[in-house]
Amino acid sequence: ESLRKILNLGHTFAHAFESNSKFKIKHGMAVITGLTASFYLSHQLGIINDNSLYKYLSLPASINVGSFLNKMDNRKIYSIMRSDKKNYDGKIKFVLIKEIGEILVDVIAKPSLIYSAIDKTRKLYL
Repeated sequence: ESLRKILNLGHTFAHAFESNSKFKIKHGMAVITGLTASFYLSHQLGIINDNSLYKYLSLPASINVGSFLNKMDNRKIYSIMRSDKKNYDGKIKFVLIKEIGEILVDVIAKPSLIYSAIDKTRKLYL
């Protein structure tokens, strides 16, 4: 069960991106972009430091797959994430990275931090 959760790193955002695009975005592109948003959220929650954030962002930034975010509305993405069956009591559960080899599951974040993570991800791919 926990290994299955760990493998969902980036997927909470990714599934919302896919759904918002009416599944026109390839799953791999959505997951890489979802990983990016998860890295930003981990940083905003104080789980990772600046150095780790920049290290984790180096690969996704170099392949520039998230330009599709420019056409998406944060409120719609958030609404889709809230409706995910893995959530409980209206709270969105994230899988986030602490360091390579250490993942945190069922992390709850304030909506403002979720919106900010999406915005930062969008800016990375401009």
